Amino acid sequence: MKTHVYHITYSPESHNVHLLFLGCNMFCRGCIRRAHTWDSHLDTIPESPPTPDLLTLSDVFAAIGNRPVNRVFFFGDDPTLDPHLASLAEGLQTRYRAKNTLLTNGLILPPYQFFDDIQLSIKAVSPALHRDFTGVDVAQALENFRKLAALGAPLRSESIVIPQYIDAPEIERIAAFIADVSPEIPYRLDAYIPVPGAPWRRPTPEEMALAEDAARKHLRNVSTLHSGGNGKRHKMVRLI
Repeated sequence: MKTHVYHITYSPESHNVHLLFLGCNMFCRGCIRRAHTWDSHLDTIPESPPTPDLLTLSDVFAAIGNRPVNRVFFFGDDPTLDPHLASLAEGLQTRYRAKNTLLTNGLILPPYQFFDDIQLSIKAVSPALHRDFTGVDVAQALENFRKLAALGAPLRSESIVIPQYIDAPEIERIAAFIADVSPEIPYRLDAYIPVPGAPWRRPTPEEMALAEDAARKHLRNVSTLHSGGNGKRHKMVRLI
């Protein structure tokens, strides 16, 4: 049976695996995937796009082979659209004793019991702004965020900071929503990376600091990712 996985990378240093999935239920105007569909953690991004051939469970296991695996990251478009997500996540846990991290927009409630870490990206909480950016309503994603927290899922969140659009005032509204669920939930702010066809620029360090200060009014664990990341970045190699 074919999954939605089409691209796999691996870090020989950290022993992390990245699984990239095809298909999304949001249409975000600022999505990095508008620039390319490779793993953005690769040192060099090929000029031609990857062939979107979907892999079976056996294909995924064969690509990883006997390599040691510490953690598997599920991302790309949105992995929750894959009907075989639970089987894949459970199989990786069983075969490699790996920790699984899921990145999702939250529109579909994921099989949380097979994940050690779930990062639910909240694009905005203001309904009109969320629809303008993603093309869909925000209510279901926010409801699923609350459900996952109530179920005891290992939940954290993330938002993209976009100057004069999704900036400090909206980030504070998002943080207030998260704090209403639990002020202990970790929250990361990512600096927007310009993509083709979108009108926004990258935020400055000062704008990121303003957004972080706004989030810290409500949450105890706030971090930022700006200008390519903080700290050491492990080399990723392409498996498929």
